Amino acid sequence: MQIRSDLETLRAVMGRPTSSQPAAELEGISLHDLFFMSQSLFRRANRLAIELIDAPRELSSIAPDLELEWDDVQAVLEDTSNQIGTIVEAFGEGRADVPAPGESPGIGATFTAILEANRQIDHLLERRIRMTDVHGQVNRAIVFTAEILKRRGLEPVFPDPPEFEARKMPTDVYASLGECMGIISGISGQVGGPVLTLRSGELDPALIRSEDVYDLATLVVSHAASLSLDLGFEDPGEMPKPKYHPWMFPSHVFQRVGVLHAQLVSLEESVRSELEELGETAPETAEGR
Repeated sequence: MQIRSDLETLRAVMGRPTSSQPAAELEGISLHDLFFMSQSLFRRANRLAIELIDAPRELSSIAPDLELEWDDVQAVLEDTSNQIGTIVEAFGEGRADVPAPGESPGIGATFTAILEANRQIDHLLERRIRMTDVHGQVNRAIVFTAEILKRRGLEPVFPDPPEFEARKMPTDVYASLGECMGIISGISGQVGGPVLTLRSGELDPALIRSEDVYDLATLVVSHAASLSLDLGFEDPGEMPKPKYHPWMFPSHVFQRVGVLHAQLVSLEESVRSELEELGETAPETAEGR
């Protein structure tokens, strides 16, 4: 993979360490997940290019209406590779000639490679992924879910946030997002959509950082978007703006995840009731932790 080779060149030139934290085990990765995570990789690469050589880049194309094909993922990865290659060449380094694989590595292997690349870029960035970035992803998931709630006539589409709890850590936000993912996967399984199983047992809670939370939040956005296609969606109107903070701590993001969790519980109850009325038995909710 050209991206991996170029990142290793940058790591050596910049004298940065490699990533040692194992990634969470995931089963049921979909093309939507791959597309959203490839966009996450592009944003990281773009941030690195801005930091090092002041050369931002725009994505060449955006998939229309989330009806995705493999070529959409490849387009994002190509833009990412070109951006990283621009940095390598700006440093006067040559790019290793990495031959293209004989056949497609598949969704799972590509997803793992993207996660590894994300982690390596995290070690190269001076301005690393922060809770502000996670907050933005959570808000995207809230909007997708609100669209579904409005289409189904459920109120409120934007629940009031839960009471603020101080002194939360990134691992608390990660766990709460894992619960949201479990609910989404359960709903998706009931309506015939993709089911993602997250097993984070090998992750050391003390080592979970904002970057890890961001990647999980990106998956939540992906599945909320996919679910909106399965269940139908409608513009919910403007989302109430969360309280502004000149800083963003895990506790603030934890509170926003509480809004998403309340939305998903409401949606889960609605789908379950609908299936019961139709005389169908809902599958058990997938584990999200």
